[in-house]
Amino acid sequence: MRFMEAYFFSFDGTKIFYRYMPLNKKKPVLVFIHSLGSNWTLWKQELLIFEKKGYSTLTFDLRGHGLSGIPLHDEDYLFPNFAK
Repeated sequence: MRFMEAYFFSFDGTKIFYRYMPLNKKKPVLVFIHSLGSNWTLWKQELLIFEKKGYSTLTFDLRGHGLSGIPLHDEDYLFPNFAK
């Protein structure tokens, strides 16, 4: 099966990149979130390991990181906006 790379728009219009690999529907989807100053590629090794074990995986670039958009205002970087 092939992974899907796409974008969605967050509540404030920021373009967010994600990568999803759908595999075994009987296993949970594992979600990988990178840290400050990084991007989704931080998890490449782990994604391969868990995907070989049949787990679906989801990872994305946080706002202002990697392939995601850069918010217009400083307050758009407040923690609650990352959580939304």
